[in-house]
Amino acid sequence: MWRLEAVSPEAAMESGGTLLCSLRVSLPSGYPFCAQKPEASIGGGIDVELAAPGSLGREAMKAVSRSAHLQAAQLRAESSATGAPLRVIQGLVDWVQGTEMHELAAASVCPSRSRSADEGRVRAFVRFHHVQSLMKRTYMRMWAEDLGVAALLAVGQPGMLLAEGPESSLRAFLERAMKTVHWGPTPARLVFSSPASSIPAAPRAKSLRSSSVLAANGLDEVSDVFPGCIAPGAAYNGRDSINYMKLAQELASIGLVAASEELQGLARSAFAHSDGRVQEASDGSGWVGYLGYV
Repeated sequence: MWRLEAVSPEAAMESGGTLLCSLRVSLPSGYPFCAQKPEASIGGGIDVELAAPGSLGREAMKAVSRSAHLQAAQLRAESSATGAPLRVIQGLVDWVQGTEMHELAAASVCPSRSRSADEGRVRAFVRFHHVQSLMKRTYMRMWAEDLGVAALLAVGQPGMLLAEGPESSLRAFLERAMKTVHWGPTPARLVFSSPASSIPAAPRAKSLRSSSVLAANGLDEVSDVFPGCIAPGAAYNGRDSINYMKLAQELASIGLVAASEELQGLARSAFAHSDGRVQEASDGSGWVGYLGYV
């Protein structure tokens, strides 16, 4: 986790400074007696699967597994036929140990190369069950800066991500934020998006750091910018509680009128909660969202 540690040692240490991965390698049928036979499949008939449950999202594990498979093919091509599978496995282990998997997975989700200079800007709201992990928040901050996206993150329960930027860059950022990291049994969900003006409406007081929302690209946290909207430890389970209606008012106070109006509506639906409690399915099957819960 070299890049994460360089940006935030505290975030890297949240997981002990390393990412625990499982590497599954399936050898060709008949190994080792088939080792000198011509190989018909990529990687010399070796199948590879990489996983980091609880840390990498499902799509991220698919992406790193594809990269591992290609790495196996390269290692197989560089090895002699005799004993090649063992050399491939040893090489894969070395490769895994030297690769930052979250960054590898994120690299598979990039803005469209065909995007035009006049590409429209889009604003989006994402809902999380909660956002407590410093590691996840630091990755989101890094990716926002990498992709030229502006973002505001409300840490607590329920959690919120407000992001804005060029359409293709924003789409890549949201894919990374929502699918590269693991979000447990309650996935992150896009709850609203709309075209965004490139010029803020009559900004007053301080601005954040975004496109039409902010002055530069990156990610801010509500607790730093609007601390009065956060009630520390006030959720029923001890997590922070966010007053989304007050946050909407704060956005309006710095000239972000459209974002404020959108959040006011979402505060009555997608982000509605009572001390962090949200609506559950009436049949006891689990969490169904926030709609209609006030």
